[in-house]
Amino acid sequence: MTGLYSILHFLVDGVCAWAMLGRLSGDYGGILVYNFCAFALQLPLGAVLDRLEGRKTPLLFAAAGCALTFAGAFAGPAVLGIGNALFHVGGGVDVIREDAEKGLGGQALGVFVAPGALGLYLGGLIRQCSPLLLIPVGLVMALLLRPIRGTVHMLPEPTKKQPLRLFVCCFAVVVLRSHVGMAVSFPWKSGFLAFLAVLAVVLGKMAGGVLAARFGAKRTTIVSLSVAAIGFLFGNSPVFGLLALLCFNMTMPLTLYALWRRFPAYPGACFGSLTLALFLGFLPTYFGLELPLGGAVGSVLSLILLWKAVDNDASDLSSVAGADTAP
Repeated sequence: MTGLYSILHFLVDGVCAWAMLGRLSGDYGGILVYNFCAFALQLPLGAVLDRLEGRKTPLLFAAAGCALTFAGAFAGPAVLGIGNALFHVGGGVDVIREDAEKGLGGQALGVFVAPGALGLYLGGLIRQCSPLLLIPVGLVMALLLRPIRGTVHMLPEPTKKQPLRLFVCCFAVVVLRSHVGMAVSFPWKSGFLAFLAVLAVVLGKMAGGVLAARFGAKRTTIVSLSVAAIGFLFGNSPVFGLLALLCFNMTMPLTLYALWRRFPAYPGACFGSLTLALFLGFLPTYFGLELPLGGAVGSVLSLILLWKAVDNDASDLSSVAGADTAP
């Protein structure tokens, strides 16, 4: 199901970008309403989903989210945002469960989330055209995602970290990632290089889960965020800027996987709490606040926080399990 959810994620986010940058462009208040509904509401919706029984309940949430998203593209930002939230929570919980059942060590989380960035980019590009143009790209993605299979024989183990410390660290890392992604710009980011920047974000989110499953969350955190900090320092160069985007976004599956494994009974709340962090990271830029926080500083702070979250923790499973097959 991870492949299907990933393609739907691409389409859902593409439709949202098409609507917000096309039909609803210029609606300053609508942007805030959409982002609140799409991100902040995932926490209560996820908490509700955690309380409901039934193997198909996440699928029903995701299906309702798809329907509301396509309706919201014409109905308004609130419906659009609620649809987005329902899909993400339902799809996210189902992917988390599948990742656990197949012992993928968090790899499926990055695969699920990553296509959303591509959907946002392409949805914005075709904002003056029909959103149906996204479907052929989704079909191509379906062919590309088919080889993402296999297991790494890593089963979740109870973490020994204090829950509050782990939650605060993961939450803060996502706030930082959201803010840096909104606030940091590159002088070369236009045309084909802008497309490469989106691909760097997509591949970074995918690679984060794969590398953490193979080499451990701690080592992946140290290497990726150290390289990201260097890349941001020299970000005026396209090569270094793309490298920064690739490595900085590797933290996405790490934070979600580490938090869920500490609270395995609450996948929806875990997913929703981190999307709330995304919303909070978006607010300073929305209100025009310029924080003294560049990409390099954000990378170093994220490194410290995420290191605290995964250091000597059961989320670093490379010492107790090996990877038998590549996804």
